[in-house]
Amino acid sequence: MISLFRSLPHWLAPVLCGVMLATVPALAEVQPTPSPSPNRVNVSFNQASSFSVIWQVSDSSTSATRTVFSNQAVFRIGGAIVATVNRRISAPPVAPGFVTLNIPETVIVPRSVTVQAAKSSGTLTYERTFGSTDSVLTLTSLPVSLAVTGGGGDLLLSRIELTFEAPPDARFASVEQDAKLRAVARIRFGGSGLLQARWVIADPRSTTGRAIFRTLQIVRRNLSLAGEVEILSPPLPTQLQGIHELRFEVDDPAIDSPPRLLYQVQLRQEPGVSPDVATISLLSPRPRGLLDEGARISWSAIPGAVAYKVVFLESLADDVADLEARARYGELEEDPGQTRPGETVAGFYLPGDTTETDVPGTSIARLSRDTRYYVQVLGWGPDGLVIGRSEPQEVLRR
Repeated sequence: MISLFRSLPHWLAPVLCGVMLATVPALAEVQPTPSPSPNRVNVSFNQASSFSVIWQVSDSSTSATRTVFSNQAVFRIGGAIVATVNRRISAPPVAPGFVTLNIPETVIVPRSVTVQAAKSSGTLTYERTFGSTDSVLTLTSLPVSLAVTGGGGDLLLSRIELTFEAPPDARFASVEQDAKLRAVARIRFGGSGLLQARWVIADPRSTTGRAIFRTLQIVRRNLSLAGEVEILSPPLPTQLQGIHELRFEVDDPAIDSPPRLLYQVQLRQEPGVSPDVATISLLSPRPRGLLDEGARISWSAIPGAVAYKVVFLESLADDVADLEARARYGELEEDPGQTRPGETVAGFYLPGDTTETDVPGTSIARLSRDTRYYVQVLGWGPDGLVIGRSEPQEVLRR
């Protein structure tokens, strides 16, 4: 090549060399440094969060139309990678030349990442690596700093669930006078701080009108970082007959509305029946239908009900053999034999504003498979009397 240039006229060699250099393609490269806008956002503690960001990326190339893209992003805490996001984002193809592109992205921050960040002293960041389709070069962006709200020194309550201690997970209870009864508050929280709350009760003297609450116990509990805690109530009053309303009122940190439970206290005998008992229509399951795990039970509402009880009664008959053969397309045969309701074998309570529910696993577990039962719904009034009931309806537990 050098000898060829020497054989050419002195004025032609520089021209030919320039033409040859002009034919060599220019290498594209992503210009430093991709930057996010905004570069700092807040994310919620102890739950999945999202935020929007626009990446500003500069690119220069004279060779061809190309696409600027990013195939991967990472979350870092204190510089260490804690999660990887394999999701591609890109800008529309651009012509040769220098361009500055804005590439939008909506980022999902997993709950596990925010919880880990709250427990750490390091900074949580999000960054991406960008490249171009006509270059092997890549550049890592400037990071987005994520501030976890509710973590660190701020106490945040994400969930409060009230149930009775026994039976487990019950949301309504019916007990005899002077019986022992307690409730449990299960609290999911993040951050650290002092929980200040109160167990309060309204007894039957006010629950039929405007409820008047009195404090049973003041709760002060120091909570640290993320987790769950159970707070047991004091013994609940069971001297007065009728409906009681229990609340767990949180004074700090503030919450929208306090969770509540209802329970009924009755005399040491079977509950009385009101002179005017309304008829409750059992809407599902259908007569002689199948009762599986998670089966739905629904019924018609009656005025004045403060609680409902769904009961399962044993089915008494002369011949209950070969029930599996009698089940046909989800129903029993038209005449499977004469039966009648027997003793209660399972049941559960629900608040008076409920008209449908899935059968709890604790109740299903008490029913034998391939056995007939009767299901019935009872409605209670504020004075502790039964004010409505459905006709017992036969079902087959599969």
